[in-house]
Amino acid sequence: MTAARMTRTADGLSYRVTFPFDRIVVDAIKADVPAHSRTYDPDEKAWYIAVAYQRIIRQLLEAVFIEVEMDSERRSTCTPPPSDRAPRTEYTVLHLLPSAPPELVESAYKCLSRMHHPDAGGTTTTMQELNSAVATIRRKRGA
Repeated sequence: MTAARMTRTADGLSYRVTFPFDRIVVDAIKADVPAHSRTYDPDEKAWYIAVAYQRIIRQLLEAVFIEVEMDSERRSTCTPPPSDRAPRTEYTVLHLLPSAPPELVESAYKCLSRMHHPDAGGTTTTMQELNSAVATIRRKRGA
């Protein structure tokens, strides 16, 4: 194995992290992730890290290893509407109706931005669409 690898476990509660042994990385994991949120399986030579620490571990691996493999699983189950159904508006980007109250708009934006943020495996294009949509709605509503 020449690369670090990070894959989500079947139960979805943690990530399985494998990498060539590096004392600095091991010490950093122990320093950054509380003991109750990490375990090490010596038979598999793999760390199991709680999902909440995914960003920290990914940044650590990317800082130390040249190649980091991430699973392609997306946490989002939202899909944009088919192009033949409705035009893509700021509300459809946020998966809302135009009658949605401001609190719901903000909540949907926060939820979707967490799922689609580039640091969480999303794309810059999707994040830009979300930012543009919420900015347009705020401007229209005078918020």
